[in-house]
Parts: sequence; structure tokens; C-alpha cells
Amino acid sequence: MSEVECLIYVVVSSMSEVESLMSVVECSMSVAEYSTSVLDCALSVVEYLMSVVECSLSVVECSMSVLECSLSKVECSMPVVECSMYMTVCQLSVK
Repeated sequence: MSEVECLIYVVVSSMSEVESLMSVVECSMSVAEYSTSVLDCALSVVEYLMSVVECSLSVVECSMSVLECSLSKVECSMPVVECSMYMTVCQLSVK
């Protein structure tokens, strides 16, 4: 093999190696883009779950407020009931 043939062989082999390396780089870039997409999707899922938790907490807070209001109404009506009972007892004792 002459020096020129040898040089041509080395150049062709080097070009093949460069093409292989470029393919590996392109594949790595695709994997990185895919990984970024998966990460974005995971973050979106986490944000959605956080909003569901916040909504659930709001519903619990609202339910607690309704319960407190109901208890307050019951407490408020107790003196009226007591007074009515007292008046009934008074009326019965007067008769």
C-alpha cells in the first residue's frame, strides 16, 4: 500500500469515525430533549396534584365554616327554647 493510499484510507476511516460520533451526539441530544419533556410533564402533574390538594383543603375549610355556623345557630336558639319551656311551665302552674 502506498503512502497516498494509506493516507486516503486514514482520511476515509476518520470521516467514518466522525459520522459515528455525530450520530452519537444527535442521539444524546434526542435523549436530552426527551428527558426534558418527561421532566416538564412530571412537573405539570405535581402542579395539578398540588392544586387538587389546595382545592380539597378549601372544601374542608368551607365545610368547617358551615358546621361552625350551624353550631352557632343551635347555641343561639337554646335560650329561646329554654324561655319557651319556662313560659309553658308558668302557664301550666297558673292554671
